[in-house]
Amino acid sequence: IKRANIVQDKNSFKRNLNLYVVSENVNGNLISTPTALKNNLKTWISNYKMINDTIDILDGKVINIAIEYEIMVDKEENRFSAISQANSAMARRFSRRQFDFGEPFKFSDIFQVLKNIDSVLDVGDVRVIKQSGPSYSDVDFNIDAYTTPDGRSIIPPEDYILEIKFPSQDIRGSVK
Repeated sequence: IKRANIVQDKNSFKRNLNLYVVSENVNGNLISTPTALKNNLKTWISNYKMINDTIDILDGKVINIAIEYEIMVDKEENRFSAISQANSAMARRFSRRQFDFGEPFKFSDIFQVLKNIDSVLDVGDVRVIKQSGPSYSDVDFNIDAYTTPDGRSIIPPEDYILEIKFPSQDIRGSVK
């Protein structure tokens, strides 16, 4: 198990707790926790929980995201070199970034990385997109619905976890 989050079930009349879990595959990507592992966890927890507590072990929902951004560079700068530097810096920042359940994604992190590159004069449009396809999670998630009104963060529910699965593919920049 790579990540876990326990929350009180507000819809339960009892003291029910929901334990959301995700695991990690050999490539370091988040996956649903196998049933056998959840059963072992349930057995282990039964030795330590209060008698009146009920704990449901549920799969956390993984949201695979991509980052698209636009930078402005000086006319005298090599555009290809600038975008290469920017993509490398972004990949370093987000390649091993492990989010927690319900942890916000802050757009300021992107701006901070890009503004520290000498050849970048300004950062234009920045977008976070939900990835879909055979290599990605099939969880339905509307990023716009969970973006804060000021547009500075994406705040997923407490049973969702964000992941940039393939940083070299999922982080794309362009020069304006």
